[in-house]
Amino acid sequence: AMYCYTQNPPAGYGMEFPNENIFKIRIRINPCIGRGGSDTCCDGTNLGACGDNPVFESGEDMTISWFTNAYILHCSDIFEKANTCGTFIEIHRPTDPRVIEFIRISRLYRSGFSTEFMSTKALCAGRYELWFVIRDRNGRVLQYVKPFYSIEPS
Repeated sequence: AMYCYTQNPPAGYGMEFPNENIFKIRIRINPCIGRGGSDTCCDGTNLGACGDNPVFESGEDMTISWFTNAYILHCSDIFEKANTCGTFIEIHRPTDPRVIEFIRISRLYRSGFSTEFMSTKALCAGRYELWFVIRDRNGRVLQYVKPFYSIEPS
C-alpha cells in the first residue's frame, strides 16, 4: 500500500514513510479476539501478545492497538481544539483522502502498544484503511497505512 501512495499521493496529504530500520509504526486491529481477557489485553505489551484481525463486522467500536518509536506530535491548545494539529489515526477508503472517522493520539511515548477504540458505525461492508497521520500547520503527512475489511453491514 505504501508504494501505491508514494506514486499517487492522495490530495492534501504529503508522504513520509519512515525508514523501517530506524522507526517503527505498527497497528493491530481487534488484537484481543481469541486471546481471552479484556479488549485491552495488548496494552503495554509487545507484538507477540497482540493478535491482528483485520476482517470484522462494523457497527461496534473497533479496538486498535498502535505502537511507534517515532515522535508523537502534540500541539498548542488553539490548534489542538481545531483538530488541525497532532498525531491521528484516520479511517479512509483506499486512496480516498476523505476522513470517515479519526482519533487523536493523546498519549506520550510509552513502552509497548497503546489501545484505543474507534467507532465503525459509519462503515458499510467493504475495504478500508487506517492511516497514521501527522497534522500540522503545513498540512497532513501520511506515515503508515493498515488495510482492513468490514464484512457487515452492507
